[in-house]
Amino acid sequence: MDELGAYGICSLCANQRLIVSGRGQEFSLCAVSQADPDWPRYPRMPVGRCTRFEERGSEPVRRGPRG
Repeated sequence: MDELGAYGICSLCANQRLIVSGRGQEFSLCAVSQADPDWPRYPRMPVGRCTRFEERGSEPVRRGPRG
């Protein structure tokens, strides 16, 4: 694991949404997939490069099991 952690550059991306399941597991959802059905919802981690990367200015959005 590198300095970016388990999610790679997704940890710095504005498109990342952290989803927490009912069992407490955390998943990294790519919000690009909501507008582009060909884009992976949950990309394989860690991501090293991404053509849709947009630098985020604050902490990732976290959503629980009920949205």
